Formats: sequence, C-alpha cells, structure tokens
Amino acid sequence: MENVNLLTKEESIELAKKLSGLYSELAIKTKNINELKEEINRIPTHSDNVRYSAFRFFWKYLIIAAVAEAVIYVLGMFVVATLISTDAGTIIALIWSLLCIFTIPAVLIYGGIKARNERNACNAGLEESARLDWNKKAECQRELRSKETELNDYMQKIAQYDDIVPSHMRQKAWMEKICKILEAGQAESFTEAVALLNKKTGTK
Repeated sequence: MENVNLLTKEESIELAKKLSGLYSELAIKTKNINELKEEINRIPTHSDNVRYSAFRFFWKYLIIAAVAEAVIYVLGMFVVATLISTDAGTIIALIWSLLCIFTIPAVLIYGGIKARNERNACNAGLEESARLDWNKKAECQRELRSKETELNDYMQKIAQYDDIVPSHMRQKAWMEKICKILEAGQAESFTEAVALLNKKTGTK
C-alpha cells in the first residue's frame, strides 16, 4: 500500500472508515467460525450408544404369563368344582386343563415376538439418529473448512495494514475512535491519530 504518511487528513479519515469496515467484517467471520465449531461440538458422537436387547421389552411378559396362569387356574378350580357333577363337567375340566397348560407358552411366544419387534424398532431409531447426526457433522465440518479458508484469505488481504495498525487496534471500535480524532482536528494524519490514541489510552 502507499505510504500512509503521505495521506491527507481527508484520505486518512477515509482509510479509518475503510479499516473500520474491514475489521468489522473480520470480527463477523471469526464469530461465525467459532459458533460453527461450538455447533459441531454439540452434535452427539453416538460413540456410547448401547443397542437395545429384546429382554428389555420381554421381561414384563414373564409377569403377565404368571398372572394369567394364576387367574386361569383359580377360575378353573372354581368352574370345575361347580360343574364337575354335570355331564359337561369332564369336558370343561379338560378344556380348562389345556388352557392352564398353554397359557404360559402362548403369552411368552406372543411376548417374544412383540419384544423382538420393539427392540428392532428402537435399534433402527438409534441408527437413524446416528446417521443423521453424522451427516450433519460432516456437512458442518465441510462448511467450517470453507469458512476457515475464506478467513485466511481475508486476513491476508488486510495484512497489508498491519504495519500501520497496532495489533490491539485492529477492531472496528478503535478505527471509529481514530476517525473521530481526525474529524475533530486533533490529528492531521492516520499515524498521528494512532499515536495520540495510544497516548490517551496508555497503550503501545
């Protein structure tokens, strides 16, 4: 860039305004990258996911089977005791005996099928959730690489002003202060304004 010492006061004001915009854009780009990094860190890794087992959904059918068996047995004893002396008593007793025999296997078979289906549905849900998060993370990482490349290019673009702008002043707020100093006539050039502001704030 041209020698900043040769700039007029008006040109120095324009430079301060230009740098104010450039540093403002730099802050925005940096903030966007930091927010994207935070978003990536919030995405679950699913590394600690534990697949569901069928028994997690099956155990309740063990209780149901035992309760059903007890209910049928008690009712059966009552019905058989009532009708044992009738012609249908023997047939009813046989039917109730078969019910007692097949109640537990029937409930357990039904429960096993239901438990397996529930397990498969839950595991499929975990896999789908993990797949969506992995895709989202990969997309965010691609975006992050793009933004970091853009930021590096932008920083190289404004690096030409590093010799005239101290590192602590490379912000919009500082450039606005320099602009006000120049407009108020307290300094006649950009470098004078930088020196005066450093003296006022006790920085170097």
